[in-house]
Amino acid sequence: MSRFPKIKAASLLPCLSWAREYNRDMAFKDGLAAVIVTLMLIPQSLAYAMLAGLPPVIGLYASILPLIAYALFGTSRALAVGPVAVVSLMTGAILMPLFPAGSAEYVQAAMLMAMLSGLILIGMSLLRLGFLVNFLSHPVVSGFVTASGILITLGQLRHILGIKAGGDTAFELLTSTLEGLGSTNLPTLLIGLGSIAFLYLARKQGKNTLMAIGLSTGAAANLSRAAPVLALVVTAALVAWLNLAEAGVPVVGQVPTGLPSLQLPTFDLALIYQLLPGAVLISLVGFMESVSVAQTFAARRRQRIHPNQELSALGSANIASAISGGMPVTGGFSRSVVSFEAGAQTPLAGALSALGIGVTVMFFTPLFESLPRAVLAATIIVAVLTLVDLRAITRTWKYSRQDGIALLATLIGVLIVGVETGIMLGLALSLVLFLWRTSKPHMAVVGQLPGSQHFRNEERFHVVQSPHVLTVRVDESLYFPNARYLEDRIAALVESHPGIDSLVLMCPGVNLIDASALESLEAINERLGIAGITLHLSEVKGPVMDQLRNSHLLQQLTGNVYLSQYEAMATLDPETTQRTLAAKAEACAKPVAQQPPAATADRQRVPEPVRGDGNPGPGNNTTHAGSQSGSLREKTANGGTAIMKTAMDLVGAAKAQIQEIDADAAEIQIKSADVIIDVREPDEFSAGHLPGAINIPRGLLEFKLSGDEALSTRDLNILLYCKTSGRAALAALAMKEMGYLHVSSIIGGFDAWQSAGKTVVKPQLPDFN
Repeated sequence: MSRFPKIKAASLLPCLSWAREYNRDMAFKDGLAAVIVTLMLIPQSLAYAMLAGLPPVIGLYASILPLIAYALFGTSRALAVGPVAVVSLMTGAILMPLFPAGSAEYVQAAMLMAMLSGLILIGMSLLRLGFLVNFLSHPVVSGFVTASGILITLGQLRHILGIKAGGDTAFELLTSTLEGLGSTNLPTLLIGLGSIAFLYLARKQGKNTLMAIGLSTGAAANLSRAAPVLALVVTAALVAWLNLAEAGVPVVGQVPTGLPSLQLPTFDLALIYQLLPGAVLISLVGFMESVSVAQTFAARRRQRIHPNQELSALGSANIASAISGGMPVTGGFSRSVVSFEAGAQTPLAGALSALGIGVTVMFFTPLFESLPRAVLAATIIVAVLTLVDLRAITRTWKYSRQDGIALLATLIGVLIVGVETGIMLGLALSLVLFLWRTSKPHMAVVGQLPGSQHFRNEERFHVVQSPHVLTVRVDESLYFPNARYLEDRIAALVESHPGIDSLVLMCPGVNLIDASALESLEAINERLGIAGITLHLSEVKGPVMDQLRNSHLLQQLTGNVYLSQYEAMATLDPETTQRTLAAKAEACAKPVAQQPPAATADRQRVPEPVRGDGNPGPGNNTTHAGSQSGSLREKTANGGTAIMKTAMDLVGAAKAQIQEIDADAAEIQIKSADVIIDVREPDEFSAGHLPGAINIPRGLLEFKLSGDEALSTRDLNILLYCKTSGRAALAALAMKEMGYLHVSSIIGGFDAWQSAGKTVVKPQLPDFN
């Protein structure tokens, strides 16, 4: 019997999992999607190669074998792989200081960059290092992507104007462009501006215009996506007919015909050392963009992707690009959206697109000779302007100044210093800010809420405290950056409570106690013991308790470990605890609206959630005494009172500010919606939901939108619903305040949809017969 574990063939070749169920209908849908994606991929590939400083045909080469490699090894059925704007910008920024753009050495270096990126991704897969991408926080990525969009746009202005300009930073690009304005080529400018206007209008109004003249929704959407190809054909014909190349209009020129020869890039050890840091960044950024897009579309079809296998797939795609004369590639959002909406069922759609690109390279490249570079620049500008999200600066700053600083540092660094330095600056700063923030964990002195077994922060609620037992709640994992702070904070609290004989460390938010923190706890236990104070622990999580059992702390602990804080207080001070439990809730359970002390000013600024009688959490529906229509009275800082609105008050206010549509209108809108979000809980979603909906519970919505690049585009057409429209209304208002432009909520929610007899998707139970 073999000692080695069996490896399923489908885990090495995920294509086998969908190949077994492949049928004629899926083939037709994949073929149609491939045609549409090919029409989009041709101009994008040419344009992004130009953006990277490479001959345009390199972009076509990078759109053949990489797509086939991903079809074999990828787990996403909708992801479209190829050259993308951000990776192309990074490639150019790394290579341009080393070699003349477009030279043979430059092309060889781009191939070597793709090879290094592929090997890094496969190495990360083998070592299970996919988690490293998590160190690129969303604010850093948001700042980087926005700055990249601005840099790309500035860099393409020279092609729109027909002038010579260049530079690595925004200042250099802007300065050189302004200096060259006097030599603007008028025909080039007209072609460039006309192409931008046409492509922008086609993106925004093309579908609606075609529907207005009688085309179906699907046909109009697919035809509008061919606008870039139409722009290429018309402008190339115009340049050839009017002989504008002799008038100074820069054109692509001669493009080699035929498939690329397969060869390994030149391995120059000195050059590898120079390219390796940039290749690592390209790998991380490319993987993060790709897996984010893949997860979004997998969720919409209730499918799964495997991030570790995606590392292998993207690595294989980059190696395939390197040996076929290409450039670094990754999964692109815009192409994936087109592929998904065109009905692609499997990665074979990408392989068929590669076949279309191959045919183009073999027979149609002579048509590109008269293609003006201005139209390729226009294609890039219109595509990347969606990356620029300046509103993210104010949103992030308002929510968290530390994250806002990281975003701004990345954005400014990329614009002023350069792409590599900017993203490294943002990455380093976000990690430093994280360590600084967690070095001073939020710690609260808590007391018992009258009439309940709950314990809450004394600075936010009227609570009852034991005269001789002090409870301190720790809301952060304990590790080396904050171990010393824990000791100092406990010492200060003990000094300010001289009458205590017991201290309970309440640990519901502690997920880790490392060796440094363990030593601090042992020191605290010893010092308190000398002072005649016993140390107790409560609400310690299972994994943390498992760690503590491997230490001497539990044997040396002067007190006990309690399952709950109520159990601890019922044991240590039963008289006060029982008296507080029997007290009337309305006497003391009012949340206090006051700012936290300076040491915790950045933590928990919003009062803790309150329901019913003021006790947080479920299971208590008593209305507060003196309230009106179920509202609560909140104690203000100046001693007055303010009415706390009920949930229905908030829902009513939200509905006055959002767009709501009925079930019939929603059924029509679903056909054109980019995303359908069910904000109910997972168990409600699994019992039945709208076709094509993804589940993001209301409580996670803002975080999911902020953390998923594919959902962060503010002009997405989004349809929301919940059970009866309350949660959806609140979600729609929140998204409106986040800057989303096209959000609708279904009146009456899922109940109204179901009552109207509309289609409901329910999970199919397996047939065991």
